Amino acid sequence: TMMYDVTGDLTLKGQTHEVTFPATIYQEVDGTVHAMADLEIDRTRWGITAGSDSFVDNLADNVIDDMVALSFELVARQAAE
Repeated sequence: TMMYDVTGDLTLKGQTHEVTFPATIYQEVDGTVHAMADLEIDRTRWGITAGSDSFVDNLADNVIDDMVALSFELVARQAAE
């Protein structure tokens, strides 16, 4: 099991921005590849500003954090021939 820095394009609401994050990637004996990551993105980069105190004043206790946690596991298996 190794950690790698992964860079890719993330598209949300029609906007695409590059993201870089650490991921654990490993290959099983049968060739199956697993990639797992936990990351945070700033939702305002994609124009998602509802409830953001960066864009709206006087929200008091109704503020929604700009940072959104994402996690995923990707499993890739070789296609049968």
